[in-house]
Formats: sequence, C-alpha cells, structure tokens
Amino acid sequence: CAGLESPWMGRMQPPPPRAEQRDGYRRALEHSPDDPDFLYPYARVCLEILRTEGAQAPAEVRADFDAVLASMKAQNPNDYRMPWLEGERAIVEGDLAAAADALDLAVERAPAYLSLRLEAATTRLNGPFAASRPMSVKANEELARILAHLRLLLKLDPTRESTFVGLLRQAGALPVEIAELWPKDDPESALPRARYWAALRNWDLLGVELKRLNNVKGNLWLAALNGRLAFERGNLELGVKEWKKALEYAAYKRDQDLERWLSAEVPTLPMPAVMALYQDALKETGGLPQFALVVTARLVQDRKLAAADSVLLQASQRAARPEIFRAWAELALKLGDRDGAFSRARTAVQMSGHAQEWRAWLKAFEEQNRN
Repeated sequence: CAGLESPWMGRMQPPPPRAEQRDGYRRALEHSPDDPDFLYPYARVCLEILRTEGAQAPAEVRADFDAVLASMKAQNPNDYRMPWLEGERAIVEGDLAAAADALDLAVERAPAYLSLRLEAATTRLNGPFAASRPMSVKANEELARILAHLRLLLKLDPTRESTFVGLLRQAGALPVEIAELWPKDDPESALPRARYWAALRNWDLLGVELKRLNNVKGNLWLAALNGRLAFERGNLELGVKEWKKALEYAAYKRDQDLERWLSAEVPTLPMPAVMALYQDALKETGGLPQFALVVTARLVQDRKLAAADSVLLQASQRAARPEIFRAWAELALKLGDRDGAFSRARTAVQMSGHAQEWRAWLKAFEEQNRN
C-alpha cells in the first residue's frame, strides 16, 4: 500500500525530487514511517523545496526534513546520506563552512562515492578556502583538504585535469597552489606538473620539473616538453631533435593527445623554430595532418609559400586527408597554379566520400576562382 502511494510507483529507482511529490511521500510514510526507501527520497524532496523556496518554504517542510534525519539516524547512525543531506541543507542556508565539514564526514563514510567527493571538494573550495584568502595558515589547511579529494579523483580520471585547474583558479588559488594537484613526491605527477608550467609559459619552473625527469627514458611527452623549452631558449638544434622523436611517436602510435598538444604549441613558436622544423623535420611534420596544417598556416602567414607547399606535399603522401588537399588547393592559388588548385580541390571532395558539405565547398571554391 505504501508503494502505491509514493512517487516510486512503477519505477525501479525514485524519480528526481520535485515539490509536487511531497504529498505522495507523506502518505507513503504514514503507512510505513521507517521505510528507508521512502525516507531518503522524501528528504531530497524537502531539500528541493528549501532550495527553490528559500525563506518562503513552509515551516513544516523544515520540520519534516529534521524528522527524516532523526529517523535515519535511529536506524543507522553511520549512514553517509545523513551528513550529505545536512551538508546540502547548509549550502542552501549559505553556511559553506558547515556544509564542507558535513560533506567531508559523508566522504569518510562512503569514500568510493566519487560525485560526493567532488561536491565536498568544490564546497570547501568555494567556501572556507575562498573566505580565507589571501594566503594564510587557514587557507593552506583548507587547500590540503581540497587537494586530498581532487588528487584521488584525478588518479581515477586524468582527463579531468583541466576541469580541476579551472575550479582552483576560479576560487583564487595561485599557480603554485594549483601545481600542488600533482605532488612533488609522486613520480607519476611530474609530467602533468611540467605540462602545467608549460601552459603557463613559466619556462624556469618547467626547466626545474624537466631536470627531475631527465632520467626517464622513452617518454615522448618528455621529448615534447624538452623540445618546447629548447625552442623558447633559442636552442633550435635540440628543439628539432626532441620534437622529431615526439612527432614520430605521435604518428606511429596515433597519439591524438600528443598531436593536439604539439599542434597547439606551433602558433606560439618563434618563427626560426618553425623554419627549423621545416628544414630538419619535414618528413616527421608531414606525418601528422593536424600538425602539418598548423605548420603550413605559420609558413603561409610569414610568406614562406614554397616551404608550405613542401609540407603539404609530404602530408599528402604520408597523412592524406580531405583537409590536407583543401589547404593544398588554397595554397596552389596563392602560387598561381589554378589548374593544380582545382585538381586538389576535387581530390579533397573525393577523399571525403563526396560528403554534401565538401561538395558545397568545391562548388563555391570553383565559382570564386574560375576567372
């Protein structure tokens, strides 16, 4: 009977909490007042009402919320959901310090609950940590607790690196504090720290990190970073040597992350470094389509059209893509080779499988350049 009264009816899981579900849960709890399948979802409904209505929420909603927590505590004093609910109510009431402490307690009771851990970290970050700025002993203590959560989450999912860096930056953390995401005593953290300093263009600290990594053999990210630092310091020979290794690896392993990183760095390279890559790493440059295109763009921008043509010739042989032939067609026009431009444009469309967008591009390209 209780199940028929509740918003659970006909479902395997409770529906997302909404204010209109309140009466259904209340009726269900009248039939089964201690049923945990109704207590927790009803607490969530009460919390949703408190969140949306704020100070205008009926007093009985607050009373029901407290009564549900008391009932849950009587059944299981160590239930992680109680401090979770208490923490989210504290967020609604604007007490982020109390919320962070409650959510940390929930994490202690359910350490494998990753979304809960992230909520605890962000609440402490936006509450106690932000309130303790600028740098202070209190801020350092808060940061240590935040980083304990984020480091574990980062170990499980390294792709969240940029998200966590953004959260820390938004909360006012300094670069040296953000870098603590990757502990200095953890060998696996050294490369992410080095990439972070490279992204900030802090070449001195990048150099420090790379010195710690110089005994690591065979890591092509290390070659990419060493090469980038060498280019910045004007050592073109070393830069090309290291990037040739990184480019060969990215092409052989089809490492798209490494190719994207190398490609994103090209627009920031000094022009002598770009020319050195063209002169001494032409084959390797042509082996990666995205990289070849950005190198070509730099060469065209600097009016090195013959060099750009050589790069695209290599790319057409080693990493042929419709985008390569489109760029090569556009370059042919700049070189005065209209027949070659139209031939390459048609090849681009053929390689695309005659996709509609490519056919439209070819039509516009031929109409614009017919005369």
